[in-house]
Amino acid sequence: MPMRKQQAEKRLLRVYFRREQQLCASGNNFPTGPKLKLKYAAILKASIFNPARFRFENSYAHILPITAFAQFKKLYLYLLPGKRIDRAIWITDEWSAEYYHWLSDALPRLIAMENMKASHVVLLPKRYREKSYVEQSLRMLGFRWKYYNISRIVRVRDLVSPAHTAPTGSFHEPAIMRLRNRMSLPGIDAGRKIYISRKKASRRHILNEEAVVKIVKSCGYELHYFEEYDLATQIRLMSETRFLIGLHGAGLTNMLFMPEGSRVLELRPENATDLNCFCHQASALKHHYYYLQCEANTDVMQDTDNTVNVGALKQVIAQMEVDEGCAQPHTLHIAQLQ
Repeated sequence: MPMRKQQAEKRLLRVYFRREQQLCASGNNFPTGPKLKLKYAAILKASIFNPARFRFENSYAHILPITAFAQFKKLYLYLLPGKRIDRAIWITDEWSAEYYHWLSDALPRLIAMENMKASHVVLLPKRYREKSYVEQSLRMLGFRWKYYNISRIVRVRDLVSPAHTAPTGSFHEPAIMRLRNRMSLPGIDAGRKIYISRKKASRRHILNEEAVVKIVKSCGYELHYFEEYDLATQIRLMSETRFLIGLHGAGLTNMLFMPEGSRVLELRPENATDLNCFCHQASALKHHYYYLQCEANTDVMQDTDNTVNVGALKQVIAQMEVDEGCAQPHTLHIAQLQ
């Protein structure tokens, strides 16, 4: 190996042990807002309309800006016949049908409503029926649900909507910890090492994954494709896991079910300064979080394919093993070029 390359390898990776509150714990102290309680509410498409005040309650049903004109166009539904429901809970927004947002945004809102599970149903647009984990999770938590057609009005005599517990991508620690306590499997020996592959995902792949898989397997990691598993299988698997490695993507959301103090390594695109959701999640769940920057083949961070530096990967995996023997609070570990 040329001397220049050897020197580059030696200074390639340095692991730092430090807590970065602003980066990884920004959502922990986000105040939980008040519940919305409405009598005779109207659901117009995917928005909550308050007839008593003649206004839309946008902060409870949307996380993206929505224009007054876009809302005004929905009002014609109010004049048409539709469905009637006695008591319902609303927890959805534009993104909450997707796996990460369902577990990280929607369910933390719902968990605060456990005293209403016998009297209220969770109201969901019909498209949520296509997501098997939605019904599976609601069943685990003991909630009933009802789907509706967004082309017709739904009139709800008693509607309750808990506020978002944190901005999307951040976490309110008590809420996410309470959700983990309700959904994970306690008392299981957690010693497995898991590598999540995105080979079967529709986007965001590792271009040199064959080399990556070879390394992680040599270090005792199992290869898994989470697209093939139902929610119960993923929960059991992660409840038995102590070390988790994966490319930035929904699979890492499953750290939710790992026991406190586990170790998570995120492979993420270089210069992706705004993709900190899994760092925030690990912090809220009191895991040890590591990340390794990868060479991206496009500037569109959400869609980019990545190349992992296998030399750096070997080093950070070895460091995770060393750290496991050290008693320390959950910490951010940064793997970066020096």
